[in-house]
Amino acid sequence: MRAVDLIGAIALGVAAIVAQSHKWPPLPKTEFVSGRAATEEDVQNGRAAFYQNRAGGDVRPMQIELPQYGWFTDEDGTRIAVVVVQAEYSDSGGILGLRDVDGQEYVVTQAEVTLLGAKPPEEKE
Repeated sequence: MRAVDLIGAIALGVAAIVAQSHKWPPLPKTEFVSGRAATEEDVQNGRAAFYQNRAGGDVRPMQIELPQYGWFTDEDGTRIAVVVVQAEYSDSGGILGLRDVDGQEYVVTQAEVTLLGAKPPEEKE
């Protein structure tokens, strides 16, 4: 086996181990906002990751199923398993509120997330 092939096989093996060790959390029952724009109270009570000042323009909910699973791709290209807990449109486009498996919250653009639906993705993702 050539060294390049061996390095590739090792990298694939490591990626498979990392993916297999990943566990998707259950979707929250109440800690999300759906069908409306989030309020400051929603953020304070852990239902939302952000709220938008409505005085500055149009803010409306996105018509997607919430909560749901997703992959967030950060600026370094790293994929992070998340639960989408909030989805809104504003004058600047789609914005999503996310939580990772450790409870870290993210506020990102719609383009940075691959939506996966409400069923836990395969562990081999």
